[in-house]
Amino acid sequence: MRRGHLSDTLRRALRALRDFIFPPMCLFCSRETLPGNSVCPDCAVTLPWLNEPFGSTVRAADGCDCLVAPLRYEGRVREAVWRMKFRGETQLIPGLAQLCVQAVSDLAPQEIFDLVVPVPLHRERLRERGYNQAALLARAIGKEIGVPVAEKVLVKHKASAVQHTLSLDQRKENVKGVYSLSGNVDQVKGKRVLLVDDIVTSGCTADACAKVLKSGQACRVVAVCVAHVENKS
Repeated sequence: MRRGHLSDTLRRALRALRDFIFPPMCLFCSRETLPGNSVCPDCAVTLPWLNEPFGSTVRAADGCDCLVAPLRYEGRVREAVWRMKFRGETQLIPGLAQLCVQAVSDLAPQEIFDLVVPVPLHRERLRERGYNQAALLARAIGKEIGVPVAEKVLVKHKASAVQHTLSLDQRKENVKGVYSLSGNVDQVKGKRVLLVDDIVTSGCTADACAKVLKSGQACRVVAVCVAHVENKS
């Protein structure tokens, strides 16, 4: 994945300075790890990495052009995402964002993005939780790759059930008509969009959001999530 306007040299220098002042800790075991890394050597060996980024074969003419996740949603990965999502441990977000960026870079090194867009929460869920974890991830990813983030491009105007508790047919039905564009559609017209969420099961949510973005004439939508939930229904 090709980066934004901030040079890689300056980005590396800033990260090195940050790591010197605040030594990096592993996301999954909280032990000190190597500079520039969010995962320690031990966890790097034992984490449930996907053999290839999830969704590398998922394609839809009016949905996601590519869907990527670096990890399976189990064990320490599930715990880390849960802590970020429900306990407000936002210090995990830069490291999780780094894993997302690396996954996209590995799969599609030539991708260029104009805009980073988070999957939105319904206003009631946002009020309950106090923040949208996908938006926080999107900000960190945008900062990492030097691309602007548009948090209000998509809106979820209808509450829906949690996707990973449903069957595939139910998931497809659950996201129908749930998302729409907000404000000026020129925000996405002709843009190459990186869509961000925390977890993915079948890709129905990402696909529904991508269809809405393409209805506003986004020219390409790549989705990235931290982890893939294995649905056994």
